[in-house]
Amino acid sequence: MTRGANGAATKEAIRQAAITEFRLHGYRSASLEGIASGLGITRAAVLHHYDTKADLLDAVLDPYLTAVEAALGRCDPAGTLTPRQRRGLLGDITDVFVAHHDVAGILIRDISSHTDPATVIRMTAITETITVLMTRPCPTPIDRVIVGAILGAILRPLTDPGLDPADPRTRAVLTTIAATIARQIEPSRAVRPKGDLELVDAGR
Repeated sequence: MTRGANGAATKEAIRQAAITEFRLHGYRSASLEGIASGLGITRAAVLHHYDTKADLLDAVLDPYLTAVEAALGRCDPAGTLTPRQRRGLLGDITDVFVAHHDVAGILIRDISSHTDPATVIRMTAITETITVLMTRPCPTPIDRVIVGAILGAILRPLTDPGLDPADPRTRAVLTTIAATIARQIEPSRAVRPKGDLELVDAGR
């Protein structure tokens, strides 16, 4: 193995160790010393690859945010999704959330990880894009409630340490629940397909 390959492997190992450290202790409480000791290296070795703890956090979050953005980028932002396309989008989003469940959990559970204004802007843009794609170009407050419930239904269970994200049933159930909630979007926006689960709306 070349020196460059060794360096790349060490850098990725540090990133993975940081994911664990941030998830267990929170970004604010996590230390470079703790990350280093878990790998049997020094703090200086960590700083050789990442200038600051903030740079390391960015390296942890960026692949997850990029993957979500890529999934959303495959949809036409000006188009109206059919129920089938909406479910496909939910499946794609769920796949990303499942693949990056540890990182998604950091952002959900640890407000101290929201330190970089650029990251907050990206997260806000992602949520807005999902909302527009799922509902309409000018989402109503109720649209935002529904999309918030959809995202919570997918993301919150993935923070449960007793859940196995690799179990294909996990992905299937999360997608079905998300699609069920999505059917609460007003009928003019989506024709409800037969055979899907339906929530009971006591207000109707």
